Amino acid sequence: MTCMSVLKKAGILLLIAMVCGCSTRTYVSATGSTPPQYTHVYLTINQVWLNASATAQPGDASWSKFTLSQPVTIDLVNSSNGALTRLIGSLRLTSGNYAQIRLIPVDTTSTLTDSAKLAGASFNNEVDYVDVVDTASVSHQLPLEILNPENGIGAQGDLQVPFGGAAAPVASTSTNSTDGTGNSTGINSGSTGLGLGTNSAPTVVNFAVNFNAATDIALFTYDSQLGAVLNSHAQAFDLARSGGISGTLTLTNLVNITNASARLNIVATAETISPDSSRHVVVINAPVRADGTFLLYPLPANDSTNNPTTYDVVIHGAGIETMIIKGVQVKRDGTSASASTSSSTSSTTTASTTTVLTTGTAATSVGTLIPLPATPYAINLDPTTTLPAGSIVSLYQTLPGTGEIPYVIEQSVIDPFNIVMQTNLMASSGVVQTGSYVVDGTAITLTNVTPVEGTGSYSVAASASFFNDGTFTAVAPASGNTTLVKPAPLVMVTNASNDSASLIITHSSVGSYNRGQLIVSRDGSIVATSSLDIALTNATGGNVIVNGLPGGHSTASFATGIYDVSVRVWNSQDPAGTLQRQTFPAAIDVRNGSVTNVPIAIN
Repeated sequence: MTCMSVLKKAGILLLIAMVCGCSTRTYVSATGSTPPQYTHVYLTINQVWLNASATAQPGDASWSKFTLSQPVTIDLVNSSNGALTRLIGSLRLTSGNYAQIRLIPVDTTSTLTDSAKLAGASFNNEVDYVDVVDTASVSHQLPLEILNPENGIGAQGDLQVPFGGAAAPVASTSTNSTDGTGNSTGINSGSTGLGLGTNSAPTVVNFAVNFNAATDIALFTYDSQLGAVLNSHAQAFDLARSGGISGTLTLTNLVNITNASARLNIVATAETISPDSSRHVVVINAPVRADGTFLLYPLPANDSTNNPTTYDVVIHGAGIETMIIKGVQVKRDGTSASASTSSSTSSTTTASTTTVLTTGTAATSVGTLIPLPATPYAINLDPTTTLPAGSIVSLYQTLPGTGEIPYVIEQSVIDPFNIVMQTNLMASSGVVQTGSYVVDGTAITLTNVTPVEGTGSYSVAASASFFNDGTFTAVAPASGNTTLVKPAPLVMVTNASNDSASLIITHSSVGSYNRGQLIVSRDGSIVATSSLDIALTNATGGNVIVNGLPGGHSTASFATGIYDVSVRVWNSQDPAGTLQRQTFPAAIDVRNGSVTNVPIAIN
């Protein structure tokens, strides 16, 4: 081969590397918010996948897949208020837009990983919380069940990997893994097959997956046993295009604001207007720290000073009058991903060296606020309520004035099998303090107002994936008892049909199990459930029909109408001791209408 040929070939390789933008290094972290009764929420992650398509299925070949050298266990109670736990780093992704991140967890019942052991967990995925029973605090440690863990937890987002600077190309490897610090040692199989050396500083990109345990963790009962399942509504954020909101509460005048877990029973929420302009929706939450401070991060933010992104901040808790701060302008953080990396601290909570980033350093401040005390009361669902199994129930209040629309004040996911809330929603009986943001850090003047719904009163509405948000129903406090509410039934989104799946259930262990639940989900979020009790007690099995599946029909397909299936079965003589879970590789596909004769063999 001539020198010219060598130079031409080298030039082509370098050009390919430059076009691919592979000198960009991408980092993925996790963060979240947990209600105050939780003391730990552990998730153990083994892989991270990314895809440019928002509708890509787990089995598609288009995923860029990366395996951690060692699993990483995160605790969502600690990863909040701008603290992000790094899962993986230095990923070599082709430049462009990405619409999905998928986290692949270690199964809850698999052998306990080193990272989970060091975190103090008994299960790879776990929920620890404290509640009050007959005035006594009771601690619970529950395995957190993950729906179809092999398909992962999906998080949608608008993520950009920019074109990076050129560097010397290096040979690729055929697998993806990370070294002990979370740095990628390979490149994904869907890329051009070229990596980059270290001859020039790479462009660094940071993505974060955000969880909200108030809506993502469903507590439930089965034969009087407690359980917890991840009903994920996780979101993915591009930190290069994010900002934050910070503030401080003066807690001096407040009483009874500490939960049984010893955490403050106060939460800050950033909200924006829903696409149909009918209500506000939650973007992210932040539990208020013991010192009264909070940081809402990450929040998507515009790059323009002439058109800043604004959010309304709702500060709420059962023992305070709700506070609503309107029009808080959020600027992009200004802390680049590389700066975040250099300012990070090392955590020893996992077997691999997990990095904990503290970001949002340039957050907009709403200053110091003084909440006023209020008396709480309990709300739960009327037993005749009919909702999709994965529903979230929200309490709303509306400020007086022209053009005002309801704000989310409190919300909770429901028990997907019994259609109740295992933990009451605790509502404030007070009025609302409200004011408008003016300048960063400047004190905000607050005014007491009575919400449109009335003092201590609310509207209630439900929401669920693939369904339109529910209409509002009035809620007023009941005298001396838990207030029972009945949200309006939900209607599927306009382009979805109400489909069903007829399943043929067989089982190989006659008499071993006499109770069971079938769960239909997508991206780790529950869509529908159905009882398996009759099929399990019949020696030959039986048919189970799952109704209420958003799908398509012969003349109009519904692209996202393909769902995962899992079951949990047990014997009523020993529910906790006999519980078994099983997932199925074949999905239920109702993209073109209802399906029949779907085989489900329970082993």
